[in-house]
Amino acid sequence: MLPLHMPGHKRSGRIRSMEGIYGIDVTEIDGFDDLHAPCGMLKDMNERGARIYGAHAAWMSVNGSTAANEAALLGTCRPGDAVLMARASHRSIYHAVEVGALRPAYLSGSVTGDASIVLPPTAGEVERALSSREDVRAVVITSPTYEGVIADVAGIAGAAHAHGATLIVDSAHGAHFGIRGDDAAGPITQGADLVILSLHKMLPAPTQTGLLLVSGEAVSEARVSPARISHYLDVFLTSSPSYVLMAGIGECLGYVESEAVADLGRMRGILEDYRQGAGLSALDVSLPVPGADPFKMVIRSRDGFPTGREIYDILRKEYHIQCEMAGVGYALALFSVMDDEKSVDRLGQALRAIDLRAVDGSGSQVAGATLGGSTRGGASRTGSP
Repeated sequence: MLPLHMPGHKRSGRIRSMEGIYGIDVTEIDGFDDLHAPCGMLKDMNERGARIYGAHAAWMSVNGSTAANEAALLGTCRPGDAVLMARASHRSIYHAVEVGALRPAYLSGSVTGDASIVLPPTAGEVERALSSREDVRAVVITSPTYEGVIADVAGIAGAAHAHGATLIVDSAHGAHFGIRGDDAAGPITQGADLVILSLHKMLPAPTQTGLLLVSGEAVSEARVSPARISHYLDVFLTSSPSYVLMAGIGECLGYVESEAVADLGRMRGILEDYRQGAGLSALDVSLPVPGADPFKMVIRSRDGFPTGREIYDILRKEYHIQCEMAGVGYALALFSVMDDEKSVDRLGQALRAIDLRAVDGSGSQVAGATLGGSTRGGASRTGSP
């Protein structure tokens, strides 16, 4: 099975095997530091993460972006504060609003016309929402989205700061953006105050690993208190953090410092070449919107047939290609720095065959979805956002 889904390590042999996990599964003994009071090796790892992304400070999370989102929001707001958030926010944002007794104000957002992909709010929408009420303490957006759509972080940051609000960016799917030495800008350099990254989604790191970043301007302008963020990380992170996961974070940071920039450039070129020469008629693999993340292959039909669920099922059952998810109008394949030309070629050959069958109208019964028939499937995914 070709894994075109998270985690981003893709079970690759390029990253040192962690088969001997019991040998490194220690605890807070002398010489191994303490995640909740780092002063040695774990402090050094946090500082490495901050340097890589150009942040003032970074904190590791072994409870994924979920705990980092919750700590960011509760570390910024107090009970009763208003939060401007997109309707399509991750469940952890909703949970933080609930637990923190916050008052949500929603940005509904819009969708693309062809595949009903939810778009992040625009700077204008955020500005209008903030102008209509002056009690918003924090603005929360997701960028990039699950499908790779990138928000105007700089414009939204400007609107938020002009109204005295802190900008929190859930960038769980964007750990491959903003790396020092790479051309793809990240939310920190675009003006975000707090940024949450899931290392495991798009980089070679174990599932459940992440980083919480804070910008230097957010600290100097007192929009964020690092002490409060640290406190709420203590609240939401386990008191027995896994040294296996932290070792995985360390390996990932080492990879990012030494090899990621070259691999990102290589894979961007491979994916761009494929999109330009895909030669598909019924299917469309172009970027869903200009400037979207090229590592997310949003596979949709030009006329709605076959459906996203049908594409997903055929790829899995007939071609042994496991995509990340199926939406109403698309199937999503996730590439990472651990993929190569073979991964892209294999998907390309399968999509070409599906495309030809759709064009000539031939049918194929696959897992309840008939290519050439009328069956329509619902949404499904292998992982959580």
